[in-house]
Amino acid sequence: MKEIVKFSDWAKLELRVGEVVDTKGKTIINCGRNFTTGLKLNISKGDKIVIGLSNGGLIIPLLQSNIIIVPEKDIETGSRVG
Repeated sequence: MKEIVKFSDWAKLELRVGEVVDTKGKTIINCGRNFTTGLKLNISKGDKIVIGLSNGGLIIPLLQSNIIIVPEKDIETGSRVG
C-alpha cells in the first residue's frame, strides 16, 4: 500500500474541533476562525468534526470517502485535539 502521509508529517498537524456553521451553497467550518470548503459534507448544521490546520489551510481528515472523524464527547469549538 502506498503511504499517502508520513506519520512525522501527520504529527505536525494542528488538530482542532470545528463546527459546521452554514451549508447554503458553501460549507463553512468554524474552528476559532471560519474556513470555506468546497467539500459536500453530509452532516447537519452545528455538528462537530475534527479538522486539521496546516500552513493556514484547512484539512478535513476522512477515514473513508464518506466517514468524518467526530469527537467522542461534546467539546468546545476551536479546542485542540491531541
